[in-house]
Order: sequence, then structure tokens, then C-alpha cells
Amino acid sequence: MSLLSILEIIIPSTLLTAAPLIFTALGGVFSERSGVVNIGLEGLMAVGAFTAAISTYFLEHLGLGDASPWLAILIAAAAGALFSLIHAVASISFRADQTVSGVALNFLATGLTVFLVKLIFNGQGQTPYISHRIDKINVPGLHDIPIIGPIFFSQIAYTSYLAIAAAFAVWFVIYKTPFGLRLRSVGEHPAAADTLGINVIRMRYIGVMLSGAFGGVAVPSIW
Repeated sequence: MSLLSILEIIIPSTLLTAAPLIFTALGGVFSERSGVVNIGLEGLMAVGAFTAAISTYFLEHLGLGDASPWLAILIAAAAGALFSLIHAVASISFRADQTVSGVALNFLATGLTVFLVKLIFNGQGQTPYISHRIDKINVPGLHDIPIIGPIFFSQIAYTSYLAIAAAFAVWFVIYKTPFGLRLRSVGEHPAAADTLGINVIRMRYIGVMLSGAFGGVAVPSIW
């Protein structure tokens, strides 16, 4: 097997499996920049995976077909954001230890998702088979480029490109927008931000919920 053939196998697989880590890490950036340590990202990924699997299963039965995985990703993002409120309330409103709260979030998510799957599907430890997945594409025009095309633009999932685009988008939001400036200010100098009229608690809540939303879409992004 030639080096090119090996790269054609490795690179697309790497891009696919990197997408969940990229989305989760981007979520962690929002939380950390707001001044809240969030080590509950693993739990948020579990909640997102559970929510997306359940949503896709039921959306398929409603006849939504190929749209069901994409709708499930949106639902998973919402579920992750809502679940992250537990961490936000504990660590921001009640000023609990952020590390302890994050660990508790991981344990709660792991146990809760397994319990709900068994409850919904009559004791089964996993969801029934889901037939619809996110498509892999050959980028028109680009996948015909010698060497580069088969490696980076052939049989790549949409979400792999979305993850890369999201990384640039998050950088722009955090460093080039007023929102990003406020978010960084409450994380680095909350007293100064409060003096300038920035609602520190609200910004931190937004940061934690954004981390939940990104964590929620992580695992479904590789389906």
C-alpha cells in the first residue's frame, strides 16, 4: 500500500473523529473565558449523545428521514445547554467549588442517560438501530485535485468541515466582537467589568450554556 493510499484512509478518519473533540474544546473555551472552570464536558457529551440518539429514533418514526440527524443535533445542543445550567447554578449562583460541580455533572450525566435509555426502551441498554446518518461528501471540483483532493475533499462528513469552520468562528467571536470582549473581561477582571456596567453573572451563565451547547453536539457530529 502506498503512502498516498494510507493518507487517504487516515486523514478523513482523523477529521471525522476530531470533530467531537473540536466542538467540545470550543465549548470549554467559552466557559473558561467567562471565568468558570468546566470539567463536566464529558457529561455534556453524554447528554448530547443520548438526546440525539433518542431524537433521531423518534424523528425517523415521524417520517423526517434524512433531516432527522440534523434536527437531532439541534435538539442535542439545546439539551446540553439546559443540562449545563446545573453547573452554572451551582458554581455561579451558589459559588460551589467549580471542580466538584463539574465532576458531579459527569457522574450525573453518565448515570442518568443509562437509566433513561433502559426506562424508555424497556430495559435495553442501548437505543434501537438508527438508519439515518450524516452524509459524507465529495466536495465538487476539489476532490478531483491530485493528491490533495482524495485526502481532504473526498468522503468527508459535513460536520468535519463545520467543526473547522466553528473554530475560526469562535476565535472571531471571542477576540473580534463586543460580546467576546465582555466575556473575556468578566473572566479576567470581573470587578472591573462590573464597574463598567457589565452583568458578570449573566455573561458567565451565557459562557457556561454555550459550553453545554457545543458539548451537546460533539458526539452526534460523527454520526
